Amino acid sequence: MITTKRSGPREFLPFHKPSFGPEELAQVAEALESGWLTRGPKTQQFEDEFRDYIGCEGAVGVNSATAGLHLALVCLGIGDGDEVITTPITYCATPNEIEHAGATPIFVDVDPETYLIDPKAVEAAVTSRTRAIMPVHLYGQSCDMDALLEIAKKHDLKIVEDAAHAIETTWGDRKIGTIGDFTVFSFYPTKNISTGEGGMMTTMDAALAERAKSLSMHGNSKDAWKRYGSEGFAHYSLVERGYKYHMFDLLAALGLGQMPKLEGWWQHRKELWALYDEALRGIPGVRPIPIKPWGRHAHHLYVIEIDPSVLHVSRDEAMNYLQQNNVGVGIHYYGMHLQPYYTQRYGLRPEQFPNATRASEQMLSLPLYPRMTAADVEAVSEVVRMLAKA
Repeated sequence: MITTKRSGPREFLPFHKPSFGPEELAQVAEALESGWLTRGPKTQQFEDEFRDYIGCEGAVGVNSATAGLHLALVCLGIGDGDEVITTPITYCATPNEIEHAGATPIFVDVDPETYLIDPKAVEAAVTSRTRAIMPVHLYGQSCDMDALLEIAKKHDLKIVEDAAHAIETTWGDRKIGTIGDFTVFSFYPTKNISTGEGGMMTTMDAALAERAKSLSMHGNSKDAWKRYGSEGFAHYSLVERGYKYHMFDLLAALGLGQMPKLEGWWQHRKELWALYDEALRGIPGVRPIPIKPWGRHAHHLYVIEIDPSVLHVSRDEAMNYLQQNNVGVGIHYYGMHLQPYYTQRYGLRPEQFPNATRASEQMLSLPLYPRMTAADVEAVSEVVRMLAKA
């Protein structure tokens, strides 16, 4: 095991650090001064701006992407006795919300090069109980949506896209958020724009969007700010049993401050990504996850796979080495098929998903965010080069 500390960045470079400025502060101050702290006009404005950016018919702000995944399944009528096919290389929210809806997550293996869900494995997993596919667009790259749409059409399945990593992503010339029945985005602190917590559901079906909005507010028919506004009091009607999943104006205020910066930040991360590609090219035992020419990549996470047989260290030892040399790192992800809950519940074994198991044991994520500089990328890359020589 490597324990020697060598020179890395002078100060610890965190894996991620959100960017907030006077624009966000001004939006939050305006929300506070307005008196609307729950769902109100800023949430509506954020939804409208996000809808226009994506090019979808409806956008619904929620208090987390996790809530959005659950709500999408509920809106599509997926529940008890149903199966939803998904990937094990994801955060636990993806399969958890399938179970919370009453359905069963069916894990399938991933592509050995990109670690995105394998459409051939999806096709093989379809049964009479399958109702939906939940692909996860990893690291900023779209899954093969043409193949998944073909499968969905053939078997009359719904598609709920987990696009937590994919705000700027396209599949060909189609924007992620305009393809599946629902798409869910995340504004967690490590995402490309952040509201601290929060998420957004998008759909090309305006009626579905209205139902999702109602269900996110307990199933009520009207927003509170519309009920108590200057146009006169309006009673609400409880039209369905819903959930308290709605976004609120303090979160939306941060999002409104960040939306104008989104494209500029994307360009900066793209430039940093290119610097990483150049600096890490040809290092034995280190493989950056490639970008496929399928459309626009969001450049959300820069992920590398390390080969223990070449570097003579495990992935976890490599991570410790990087952190000892002032480089923050992450894992995206340690597969759900290896997590105790899902292993025990469904009797899953590592050899059932060889590519996902390899990914879980050999991948790690390097820092990539707008506050980084070219010098930061070079400092991180130098530590990776030192690791390969150690």
